Amino acid sequence: MKPGRPRIKKDEKQNLLSVGDYRHRRTEQEEDEELLTESSKTTNVCTRFEESPSYVKWGKLRDYQVRGLNWLISLYENGINGILADEMGLGKTLQTISLLGYMKHYRNIPGPHMVLVPKSTLHNWMNEFKRWVPTLRAVCLIGDKDQRVSLDVILVLVFMHSKSSM
Repeated sequence: MKPGRPRIKKDEKQNLLSVGDYRHRRTEQEEDEELLTESSKTTNVCTRFEESPSYVKWGKLRDYQVRGLNWLISLYENGINGILADEMGLGKTLQTISLLGYMKHYRNIPGPHMVLVPKSTLHNWMNEFKRWVPTLRAVCLIGDKDQRVSLDVILVLVFMHSKSSM
C-alpha cells in the first residue's frame, strides 16, 4: 500500500456523504436547498406594504419608495444587511425613517436605534423624522468627546423613561 490518503470505496463514500459529512464543497444548488429548508422551518410573517404605511404622515411614499421599504423589511426579517444606494433625491432618507417606523409600529421595537449621518445633513434628518414619522423619538448627538460622554447618561435616562411610559 502506498503512503498517503487512505482510499475509501465508492459505496462507503456515499454512506459518509448521506449521513452529513460536510467536508466536500457544496454546490450553489445544495446551499440554496439548505437555506430554503431552514427558512421553511421558521414561520416568519413578512409584512409587505402595497401603499404608504399609515404611520407615515404629511405625505405618501411613492411606488418605488414602498418597494424599497418592502425590500428593507425583507432584509431585516431575514437577518440580512443591506445598503440603499441610488441617485440623490429619490427618498433614501424617507425609506430609512419608514423602516424605523415599521420597527416601532409593527414589530414593537421602539429603539433606541442609531442612524449615523454626515454632519452637514444632521439637521435635515432631524426635520425629516419630525415631518414623516412624528411618533419616532429622534435625538441629535453632536459635540466633542467630552460633550458626548455627558450625553450618554442623559440618553440612558431618556430612553428608559420612554420605555416605562409605553
